[in-house]
Amino acid sequence: MLVLKRNEESFNNIFERVVCSGSKTTAYRTLEITYLHKEATFNTGETVELFHDGVSIFTGDIVEIRKNMATNMYKFIAYDNNFRLTKNEFIENFTNVTPSTVAKLITSKLGLPLGSYPKDDDIKCCTFPAIGKTGFEIIMMAYTLFKNLYAKLNIKKVYSVVWDDKKINIVESGTLLDGIVLETQKNIIDIEYFESIENMINKVVVHDNGEVIDTLENSGNIERFGTFQTTVEQNKNSIDTVESFKMLKDLDRKITLNVLGNNQLISGYSVPLKLKNEDSLNGVFYIDSDTHYWVNNEYITELTLTFENTMTDIEIEKSENKKKKNAVDYSLIEGE
Repeated sequence: MLVLKRNEESFNNIFERVVCSGSKTTAYRTLEITYLHKEATFNTGETVELFHDGVSIFTGDIVEIRKNMATNMYKFIAYDNNFRLTKNEFIENFTNVTPSTVAKLITSKLGLPLGSYPKDDDIKCCTFPAIGKTGFEIIMMAYTLFKNLYAKLNIKKVYSVVWDDKKINIVESGTLLDGIVLETQKNIIDIEYFESIENMINKVVVHDNGEVIDTLENSGNIERFGTFQTTVEQNKNSIDTVESFKMLKDLDRKITLNVLGNNQLISGYSVPLKLKNEDSLNGVFYIDSDTHYWVNNEYITELTLTFENTMTDIEIEKSENKKKKNAVDYSLIEGE
C-alpha cells in the first residue's frame, strides 16, 4: 500500500501513476506522481514523503508541477535533498584534510544533516582547489582521492552519496542485498542481455606536441575485436599515464530486467541473478539504475545491472600551491 505524507496530511487514494527512480550516475532520486487535481492540491517547494507498506522510500521537495489540459490530470516531480548538492556551487581550497572534513563543511554550509560516512581518521589525503564546483562534485572529488589510496594497496573501493533516513550519507557501493535473489519463474518478469563495441577504445597513443611518447593497449581485446584507437596529448597541463589508462574502454555489457516490485532494489547495491538455462549470466551483478512503477495496483521494478562496480570520478584540478605536500601514512588505511 502506498501512502504519501505532507506535514500531517496523508493521501492514499489519489494516485493514477507513481514512479520512483534513481541511478548511480544521478546524484538524487526522483519521485513522479500523477493525480487528479480535485483529489489534492500540491505546490512547488513542499516536502513530501512516500511510504510503501509502512516503509519510507522517498523524502524530498516538489520541484515541478505539470497539468494535462486534455485529461485534467496533474503530475508533480520531486527530488530528494541530494538535489541541493548539485545546485549549489562553492569556492573552496582544501589542504591536508580528511574526506569527511570536506563532506562536513559542504553539508553544513547547505544546512543539510550528514549521516554516516567511511572511517577516515587522520587520513588527510585531500589537497585540492574547488573553484565553481558543486557540493556533489566536491564531495566526490574528496572520496575519489580516498578511493585512490586504497587502489595503491590493491583494494577496490567505490563510494556514492545518497539521501537516506533524511540525511546525506557517503556509502560504499556494491553491498550485497541480504536475502534477495532474482530468479526466472519466480520474481523475474522479463530480461534482456546487451553487449556492444560501439564505444570501445582498446589503444591509446600518448604524444607530446606531435611526438609519440607512449602507447597503451589492451592486446587481448585488439586480437578479438580489432583496433579502436584514440590519441591524447601529455604535457605539464595535461593528463598523465595513469589517466591515459582510464581512457581504455572494454566491451559494454549490461542486463535490463523487469521484476516483481521490491523497494529494496535500488542503485548502488548488488544482487544475485539466477537464470534457468543461462549459466553464463548467473552470479552477482551491480544495480546501476532502478525505476519503480505503481500503476493500477500493480507494482513492477525495472533494473539495469552491470558487470562491474564503478564510481563517478570527478576530475580534480591540480593545486597551484607549491608547498611540499604531507605524505599519507598508508598504515592508517584498514586492509581487507
